[in-house]
Amino acid sequence: MADASIHLLPPELVDEERLLEGLRTGAPDAFRALYRLYLPKVASLCRMLLRDVGVDDAVQDTFLRIFRNIHNFRGDSRLTTWVHRIATNVCLSELRQRGTWRARHDDQADEVDDGRDVEADFALKQSSQHLQALLDSLDPVKRTTFFLHHVEGLTAAEIGMVLGEQRGTVLKRLQRTREDLLARWPTALPEKAGGQP
Repeated sequence: MADASIHLLPPELVDEERLLEGLRTGAPDAFRALYRLYLPKVASLCRMLLRDVGVDDAVQDTFLRIFRNIHNFRGDSRLTTWVHRIATNVCLSELRQRGTWRARHDDQADEVDDGRDVEADFALKQSSQHLQALLDSLDPVKRTTFFLHHVEGLTAAEIGMVLGEQRGTVLKRLQRTREDLLARWPTALPEKAGGQP
């Protein structure tokens, strides 16, 4: 049975083998530890794919599937890969049911005058919005691949396990996605008006 203190450990110190042992024996502390460890990653992935519509339901569905199917996890991959695969499948299934790829629009951001350079902030905001628009334009599989690699730090082989694809396919998609994003990125940001302060 898992040590009762496992859920108190910081995520980076949780021993996956110990955690799996606890999950397989049904230890409540192990389930709390798994939830605490993976909630931020699962929520982030669901938010990225679903664009804030139905994220809570997808997160809940992901953890229900994990808890119901933990006995099926054979250890052929890392636990994080298996968790990402379940979350990705839940979200892609939701997107297929919707039949659309929804983009998030952050046009209602609060404006706060905190003394910062307004023009520099505007250029940064434009840059951020342009990047978000480019990412929103990617199909869900490309977007997931990009996110899992560049945000979650999964290797091409691990992403292949998540998506049920060969490592080479993932590497090619990552390369094409990067090239596409770079080709559509503005060559220069707006210049600051006036001279240097």
